[in-house]
Amino acid sequence: MKRGLWIFAIVTALLIGAGSFWATRAVGQGDTARTRPGAGRARRFRPGRVARWLGLTAEQAKALRQADPTFDTEAAELRTQLTGRRKTFAQLLENDESSDQQLLQQLDKVIETQSRLERRVTQHLLKVRRLLTPQQRRRLLGLAASGVRRHGAGRRGRSPRTRPGPGAQTRPGQAP
Repeated sequence: MKRGLWIFAIVTALLIGAGSFWATRAVGQGDTARTRPGAGRARRFRPGRVARWLGLTAEQAKALRQADPTFDTEAAELRTQLTGRRKTFAQLLENDESSDQQLLQQLDKVIETQSRLERRVTQHLLKVRRLLTPQQRRRLLGLAASGVRRHGAGRRGRSPRTRPGPGAQTRPGQAP
C-alpha cells in the first residue's frame, strides 16, 4: 500500500508539474516557427513575441498590459519558486536519509505552488481574452489548451512509455 501511495504521489506531482510547465511556457513551444511563437529557439515566455504571433495592434498590446499589469512579475516569481521546490523534492528523492514525512511535505509544497501558478495563468487568460478578436482568442486559447493536453505526454511531447528505461541502449551522446 505504501508503495502504491508513493507511485501515485510522484505521478501526480509530475503530471501537475508538466501541466503547469506547458500552460505557462506554451507560448514558447511548438512544432514550427510559423505556427508557434519562439519555436526552435530558447523556450522562454516573451510577451512581445506572443503579441507579434497573435498580430496584436499597438492598442491591443497596451490594453492587455493594462488589463493584468502584475502577471509577468507574479508568474515569474511563481515559476522561480516552483523550480526551487521541485529541485528540493528531487534532492529529497535521491537522498536515502529522507523520511516519508519530508518527501510528502515537499511534494505538497510542489503541488501547492504548481496549483497557484496554473490558477494565475488561467486568471490572466480570462482577463485578456475579452480584449482579443475572435481569431486571436482562438489562437491564444488554442495554444494554451494544446499545452495543457500535452502535460502528460512527457518531455518534448514524447509519451512516457516511449522513453528508454534503465539499462536501455541509446545513441552516442544521448542521455538514457
